[in-house]
Amino acid sequence: MNLALVIFILVVRTVLSESILEFPVSKDYIVHSGESFCDEMYYFSYGKGRNHTAIDLIKKWKKEHIVKSPKDIHQLKQIHEKVYSYLPTESSFYNDDEKLFQFLKINLYRAGYPIIDTNLGLYPKSTMETDYGYGETFVSVYDGFVEDEVRPNQVQGWGKAILISHNAPKGYTWSFTYKDKIFIANTFWTQFSHNAENFVKKGDKVSKGQKLGTIGDGNGIFNSVTGKKFLREGAHLHFEVRIKKFPLFPPKEILDSCEKWDGIYVDPLEFFRTIKLTQRE
Repeated sequence: MNLALVIFILVVRTVLSESILEFPVSKDYIVHSGESFCDEMYYFSYGKGRNHTAIDLIKKWKKEHIVKSPKDIHQLKQIHEKVYSYLPTESSFYNDDEKLFQFLKINLYRAGYPIIDTNLGLYPKSTMETDYGYGETFVSVYDGFVEDEVRPNQVQGWGKAILISHNAPKGYTWSFTYKDKIFIANTFWTQFSHNAENFVKKGDKVSKGQKLGTIGDGNGIFNSVTGKKFLREGAHLHFEVRIKKFPLFPPKEILDSCEKWDGIYVDPLEFFRTIKLTQRE
């Protein structure tokens, strides 16, 4: 930590320590297991070249948790190697049977195998729009400005998405902790994607708690963007927090490198837990 930052921290006073932000979805939603920054399971799941830069919020499953898959992890290994032509033998989780079992189930689900594990967000196919939170609203975490908003006519990328900037009130700054370091910022950004509908457009001002859109289907692990009409597989909200200004859809060379985007994105849960408004004395 440099001297200037240390001096700055010494002269700021926390003026609001309780929850400042509105969480984008209700308490009926959970963070999908394994979703984290530069998470090894996703690194290997996306062919050793894609990092997951957010959390995915999924509505809690209200039925019995069922896993439909071979119980023998060795059998899953054989199937995975046959389907993907590799196993993540060099990963740290390869020798952790519980984590490896999750990884194998996720990848085989994506490949079309009939695996249902609602703890992992691997849901059965459904034609009901109410399943998994599809069509439910999400809200702005704080007052802000819509920096960008897209709603493509065809399935592509992250689908419908929204990027919002959130400035601290005049005379205040945001203070939060990430990776055991204290950060001070005037602005942070939130991104919402895989939306069924966007209620706002580029240039709009929004307020804390304002409805921004509705939750839709995603791609990737859920394998749900297939072009099949009325098919739902694990609808969820893809939610990001950024601490640097960046395009709504960062270029591939950024997303493919943990070193490059580390410093742009922060863990949303840690951000929400530690965010404060501070004021110079």
